[in-house]
Amino acid sequence: MLRGLLVVVIIAVALLLLATCDGHRSPMRTPVRAAPAIQPAAGISLDDTLAELIALKTPDGVAPELFQQLKDELAKQLKNKGVSKIVSTPPTGETNRVNDLALTDHGDGTFTLTWSYRNAGDYDQDGTVGISDIMPIAIHYGEDATPDNEWVDGDNNGNVGISDITPIAMNYSSECTECVIEKSNAQEGDYTELARVWFTSALGDGRKSFEVTIELSPGNWLRVVPLDASGARGTNGLPVLAPVLLKGLPTEPANEHLPDIIVPVPPEGEVIVDDRPNGTRLLTSRTRILVVFADTATVGEVNALLGSMNATIIGAIPGIKVVVIAIPDTSD
Repeated sequence: MLRGLLVVVIIAVALLLLATCDGHRSPMRTPVRAAPAIQPAAGISLDDTLAELIALKTPDGVAPELFQQLKDELAKQLKNKGVSKIVSTPPTGETNRVNDLALTDHGDGTFTLTWSYRNAGDYDQDGTVGISDIMPIAIHYGEDATPDNEWVDGDNNGNVGISDITPIAMNYSSECTECVIEKSNAQEGDYTELARVWFTSALGDGRKSFEVTIELSPGNWLRVVPLDASGARGTNGLPVLAPVLLKGLPTEPANEHLPDIIVPVPPEGEVIVDDRPNGTRLLTSRTRILVVFADTATVGEVNALLGSMNATIIGAIPGIKVVVIAIPDTSD
């Protein structure tokens, strides 16, 4: 199918075109809400934290002995941290990276973005890892992890148990007050703020999720970053491409619907000489491919292929039926 649908153009002149053509600038959009003033990170003393833990009452339906065991384990692990004060931080680390950002193109210049809340140890899903997060462990204690309780299996061992206390202690006072959506014209390029979303707008009764519709120019890379109350940034989410696809009916010829998009300037270092042992010794891009669609290719076929490759059209020269597509850099 690939051979019939795409004819790859690999001549050096075409690749030089990628490095010299001017591109369009995507218009900026007013954020969903303005960025707040930066506030100092909040903190709580260990003694106050332990006092709050001691005062926590056993939830209904939970054996008092089990709940006391969980409280004792959390107290021990918090003391072992060796600090007298616990300062709030944003969610960080691979476990807390937003890795399921999804985009829905409405075809009118707007996209709906959805993603799941990530904050290891925040089992009651209130935005902050704290004392109350031992209660879901007690309620689901001994259960196998399922879609109905998977966020309580903090150590990802497939079962809710006392070992799930550890993520609470490790991430204690990790908080997500809001999420910032950022965009870039390159996967590994510089990102700028597009919109902000309060944590209080999260949806769902189990693991929280977010959904927001924004105006967006196709061809941008997007990522989500959690912020705490001080404005400190957590771990950057995995970037996802807002694709540019062909317009027209699925059965219509692809070459009759090529977009008129000026080929953008590649990021610095994107176009290099292919000096691998079996390389071409020509200027080459890892993420940009110049293609010509076969005359028999349809809009539906091309869009399906681009979707399967997580690719997007980033430039075109309709007069000679040449299209530039961008694909993720897989580093292989």
